[in-house]
Amino acid sequence: MNILGKRLVWIIIAVGIALLCIVLIKESPRFIQSKISSILIGNDWKTDFKDYIRISGNDFTCQPDDGQQWACQVMLEGKLLEMNVSHTTQSLTGCTVVYAGISRACEFTLGYGWDASLTVNDSLGISDTRMAELRAQKPLLYIDEFTWLSLGVAATAVVVGLVMLFLLTALNKKPTAILSIWGFKVPVWALCTAAILVGVLVDRVSGVLFVLPLGVVGTLVLIAVIVWLNRLDQKKGALFAHPLKWAAVSLVVFWVVNLVTVFGLLTLGFVD
Repeated sequence: MNILGKRLVWIIIAVGIALLCIVLIKESPRFIQSKISSILIGNDWKTDFKDYIRISGNDFTCQPDDGQQWACQVMLEGKLLEMNVSHTTQSLTGCTVVYAGISRACEFTLGYGWDASLTVNDSLGISDTRMAELRAQKPLLYIDEFTWLSLGVAATAVVVGLVMLFLLTALNKKPTAILSIWGFKVPVWALCTAAILVGVLVDRVSGVLFVLPLGVVGTLVLIAVIVWLNRLDQKKGALFAHPLKWAAVSLVVFWVVNLVTVFGLLTLGFVD
């Protein structure tokens, strides 16, 4: 592939990542403008978390806050769904939901910031099949916190893989440098991939709170091994040091990107 082709590939990748970020920001719970941030509708959503739908506040049309209540509405299955939340300056005091002219019981919880998330324990006459179709139209609204964190780790691994591929191509004169271990030929990119997978495993086993200290320890161990190999046999040590250096860089980049990803999910409100 020529230089122009490589640049085009990287541009396409960058544009794809940027578009994904825009979609996530648009659906982010943290940046919903409506004071009623969402409404969850379903008969047995507390016991069967599949037969329900969620509507984001991004889809609501709302009246200005009059100091006593928030009033929003949205069209659902061709009928008007009206929502009202009464409040004081210090707390939420109640809510009402009217669908197709019929009042429904509702519950409210304090959402992200000073806003309300509503729940209606009623299917509103919408079948389970139709609810499944509506969920499929807005899949991001139905991803739980554990899945978001798992997707964050997977995205981190992909991004770090792309970063290391770029670095190996741009900075390393021998991007396919080979290390011979017990007769097996191991390319540098394979060691980088293994390091990234180790980062994923440590993250899943240890959790986010231990990622940074374990990342520091793991990186220091790799550096210590490189120094030890150089002192043991400078000629052979140099052969091992170069690939291990890239493996260490892979780990460092993985944990930095992972922390940024988790911070991003927290900022956007997808995880608490």
